[in-house]
Amino acid sequence: MQSQKERDDFHKAHPFALPCLGDAVVSPLTGTIYEIGAPLGSGAHGYVFRCKSEWDVDLVAKVLKPSSANFTEIETKAASEITAQVLARSPHIVHIHDAFVFKGACYILSERCLKTADALLDDDPQSPRIWFPAMAKAVLHGLHFVHGHGVAH
Repeated sequence: MQSQKERDDFHKAHPFALPCLGDAVVSPLTGTIYEIGAPLGSGAHGYVFRCKSEWDVDLVAKVLKPSSANFTEIETKAASEITAQVLARSPHIVHIHDAFVFKGACYILSERCLKTADALLDDDPQSPRIWFPAMAKAVLHGLHFVHGHGVAH
C-alpha cells in the first residue's frame, strides 16, 4: 500500500488534465475503454461529458475538479460519492458503472438519463398531468430509500 506522500508525489508527476472529445480513457479496475464525447456541463465539484463504453453503452463521465488539497483528499471525496451511490442502489437513482483514476483525474462513469425532468414535462401540454404523479412517486421513493440507508442528499 502506498503512503500518502507516494500517492501525492505520483499525482504531482502526472498532473490533472481534462479529457478532450474522442479521447479514450481506460479503467485500471475493469480494463474497460470509454470514449469521451461532448461536454454536458460543469458544477462545483466536476465536469460532465457524454461518454460511450466499448460496448456502445451511452454513459456520462464525471471528472472531479482538482483542488488545492492533496490528491488523497480528492480521492476521499470521490470514494465518498461512490459509496453513497452504491449504498443507495435503487431503480430511481442513477447507476454507477465504473470509477477510477486516469491520468491524474478521478472519473465516475454513470448511466446517462436521456431527458431532464423539465424536458419530460415540457414534451406536450398533457405531459405534466400524465407524468407528474409517476415522477413524484419515483422521487419520493428514491429519497425514502436514500434516507433509509443513512445517506444525506
